Amino acid sequence: MTLAHDVTPLPTGSRITMSISAPGPLETVLAATYGPVVQLLVRRLAKVAEAQP
Repeated sequence: MTLAHDVTPLPTGSRITMSISAPGPLETVLAATYGPVVQLLVRRLAKVAEAQP
């Protein structure tokens, strides 16, 4: 299994991208289970960052 993370600076913030690569059906299972968890965590992290002075 390979996870790739990337943060791209933008004029109004940043773009975070992740990709998951795994053999066969494991990739589909990971995308369905790990993907939503990461999305939630990144959104929470963004809210915390926005609240910082």
